[in-house]
Amino acid sequence: MFGLLHTHRLVLRSCPEAGGGVESFVFTPEQPFEAKAGQHGILQLGGTVTFRGPVSKFTLDGAAPQVVMLAQGVGITPLRSMLAHAALSGMTIESSLIHVARVGHAYRAETEQWATTAAYPRHADDFRAAARPEVAGHRSPVRAAAAP
Repeated sequence: MFGLLHTHRLVLRSCPEAGGGVESFVFTPEQPFEAKAGQHGILQLGGTVTFRGPVSKFTLDGAAPQVVMLAQGVGITPLRSMLAHAALSGMTIESSLIHVARVGHAYRAETEQWATTAAYPRHADDFRAAARPEVAGHRSPVRAAAAP
């Protein structure tokens, strides 16, 4: 919660298409600051924005060697960042990703490359069918992200 007391100025650099009708916003901080993959904050939008944060402990810190990641719609966003961090930092983690979206799957090309296994169903029934064996095969608790 204390992360909301910290403010950082970010400059909007680009808005690339992420797939499924979703656009990403790429910012550069005016001054470097620490954040972990999966954390979030509050933006006040414009060409230069104020970012309040980072907040949340939804990260891979302390994760088991095997993780199951479940997402719906734009709920893929923090999971994408965690998968990117794991791949780019050389983390040894086995990740199963299941991302359900009715229209296209934002970040599919990236997450498909970074996750150990990935499924991209379009309907809830297909999502449940894909998730059931993945979750059943793990003894550790499973964290999940959902879109607002």
